[in-house]
Amino acid sequence: MTDALSAAAQELQLDGYSASNTPKQNQTVFLTWMRRTDQEWLIIFDNVDDKDALKDAWPPSGSKGSVLITCRSEIVASSRAREALEVPTLERGEGAQLMACLLRRSNLSEDETAACAEFSERLGGLPLAIILMGNKIRVRKRTVRSFIPSFDEEGMASLQKGRRDIGDPYYDKSMDKVWEEAFKGLAKESGQLLLLLCFFGPENIPLSAVQSENIPDLPQAWKFLRDANKMDDATLELMDLSLIRINETGTMISVHRLIQLGYLDANIQKAKVEAFDIAFRLLRHSFPARGRGHLFDRWGICQPLAPHVLLLQRRQADLSKAGFSSKEAALTVLVTDTAWYLMETGNWQTAENSLRLALEQNSDKNSIEQAEIEQVLASISVRSGHCGAALERYRRILEIRKGKFPADSNQMANAYSSLAFTLTAMYRLPEAFEYFTNVFACIEGKDVETQRKNYNVDRFLRNRARANYYRGEFASAIEDLDEADRHQSAMYGSRKHYHGETAYTRGKIAYKQGDLTAAYNHFEFAAQAISAGKETYRTIISTSYQQGCIRLRQGDYNGALVHLRSALHTCKVNQTCEDDNRDLARIQWRMAQVLNKLGRDENEARELDQKARESKMLMEKTGMFSSPPAELGEEEEWDCFIGLLYR
Repeated sequence: MTDALSAAAQELQLDGYSASNTPKQNQTVFLTWMRRTDQEWLIIFDNVDDKDALKDAWPPSGSKGSVLITCRSEIVASSRAREALEVPTLERGEGAQLMACLLRRSNLSEDETAACAEFSERLGGLPLAIILMGNKIRVRKRTVRSFIPSFDEEGMASLQKGRRDIGDPYYDKSMDKVWEEAFKGLAKESGQLLLLLCFFGPENIPLSAVQSENIPDLPQAWKFLRDANKMDDATLELMDLSLIRINETGTMISVHRLIQLGYLDANIQKAKVEAFDIAFRLLRHSFPARGRGHLFDRWGICQPLAPHVLLLQRRQADLSKAGFSSKEAALTVLVTDTAWYLMETGNWQTAENSLRLALEQNSDKNSIEQAEIEQVLASISVRSGHCGAALERYRRILEIRKGKFPADSNQMANAYSSLAFTLTAMYRLPEAFEYFTNVFACIEGKDVETQRKNYNVDRFLRNRARANYYRGEFASAIEDLDEADRHQSAMYGSRKHYHGETAYTRGKIAYKQGDLTAAYNHFEFAAQAISAGKETYRTIISTSYQQGCIRLRQGDYNGALVHLRSALHTCKVNQTCEDDNRDLARIQWRMAQVLNKLGRDENEARELDQKARESKMLMEKTGMFSSPPAELGEEEEWDCFIGLLYR
C-alpha cells in the first residue's frame, strides 16, 4: 500500500516527492496533497482483504475526494465505507464477450459463440474464472465446446453453491474447480515457480531475487532457477495462462492474491514447506544482513524486498498451524533485519507489527532471537521518546545475553550501552554512568584493531558523549567525540552518517557554550553527512530546528524562520500519523517566538503557540515521556518528547 501511494505521488509530480524519500515519506506527501487540494479526486483500494491495511493509507478527514474499496468481504467493506454495494457477477452476454476476447480468434462460429456464453454462465459469471479458463483454452489450442466437458456436474455445483475457503472466510463463491483446471497440466518447473511465488508478496516481486545465479546449495529440483532458458519457459507458460504478470521492463513479477491462495490450497504441506524454504533462502541471500552495523547505505536494496519478507513471515505463521517450525531462528534474524530497515526509514508501525508477530512465533523466550526482537522493539521505543518501555525491554535483553555470551563480549557491551543510552534520555545520569562503566570494562585492555573489528566502540563513545553533555562535562564529551571520529574514519571512511551524529552533539555543546557560529557550522556538517541519500531522514528535522534556534539567538529572525519552516516541512513528511506531534510541537513553539520577534503575523504566532502547548499537554498526560530536571531550562521541556538521537 505504501509503495502504491508513493508511486501515485511520483506520477502526480507532487511537491515534496523525492526519489530519495522513503516510500513512507512519499506516502505522507500524497496524503497531505489529498487533504489540501481543491481538486476532487477518486482513489480505489482494490482487492482489500484486511481492513487494517487501510489504516495508515486512509485519506485525511476534510479531503475533497471519494474512496472506492473493492473486496470480497462485506464486513471489510463496511468497516470503512459509508455504504456497501454488492457487485453482481457478469451476465451471460458480458461473460461471453469477455471469453471471446480472451480467445483472440476472429470469426468464431455460431456454435463456438454460444459455447462462450454457456461456459461463462457455468463459471458463475466470475471474471477471474473466465479469464483463467479463457486463456487456458487459448494456450492449449482447444475450442470452448470441447473444453466444457472438463467441468463435470459436481464441479459446477461446487462453483455455484460456493464454499467459504480458509483464506477467504467471508466470500460465498468457490473457485475450487476453476483452480483445479487452471493449474492442471503445468510443466513441472512452471508449477514449482508458481508455488515459490506464493511465498512472496503479490506485487512487484524482483525477478533478480528469484532468478539469482549466486544462491549456494540449491536442491537439484530447484536449480532451474539458475537456468535462464528454463526460467523463460516457466515464466512464459505462466504468463500465457494469466497466472502471473511481468512488468514492461521485465524486472518485476506480480501474481494475483487469489491465485496465490488457490495454488497454496491445491498443494500438499510437504511441497509448501519446500517452497517456503527456497523463498527464505532467496530473500535471505538478497536482503542485506545488518550484523553490528546499520542499513543506511543499503536502503535501495532493502526497499523492494521488505514487503516480501513480511509476507513470508505471515506464510510461516500459516504453516506453523499445521505443525511446521523449520527455520524459525533464521527467519527471525531476517525479520529483525527487515524491521530495522523499516525503523530507519520511519515505518515504525509496520516494523512493530512484524516484530510482535515474531514474538508470538518465537517459542524460546530466553533465546538469542528473542533478544534480537526485543532489541529492535526497544530501539523503536527509544527513538519515539517512549523510554520507559524501552528500558524494560533492554533489561530483559541484558538478562538473556548474560546466559548466552561472555561477560566482555560485544553483545554484553551493547546491552549495557543501550541501557545507558536510554537512562540518559530519561535524565537518570548516575545510573547511566554505572552502565557506561560496564561498557568500557568490556573493551579494556583490548588493542584498537580488536575494538574496531569486534566491538561497536564508536557507538559506545557517541553514547557516553551524549551523557557527558547532559552532565555538563563538555570537555569529556568532546574527548569522546574526538575518539569516536577517529574510529569512524578508520572503519567507514570520512564524512559518513556517524560523523554527522558526532557533529550534531558538537553543535549542541557549542550552542550551550555560546559559540553560535561554531554550533551552526557543526549542525550544517551534520545535515550534510546524515542526509546523503536520505534527505528527509528524521535527524534533518532536528538540524534545521537547531539552526533556526541559533539564528533566533543571533537576532536573525528571517533566517530563523527559513530554517524552522524547512524543519516543519520535513517534519510533516516524516509524521507517522496525524497524532504524531512530538517534533511538530517544538517547531511550532519556536516559530511562534520568531513571529513575535518579527512583530508580524500575530494571529499565526498565537495559533502556533496554542497548538504547540495543546500538543505538549496531551503528550505529558500520556505518562510515556520523561520530565527533565528544572535546571535544564524551558528548551528541554520541549526536547524531552523527542528521541535522544534527534534532540
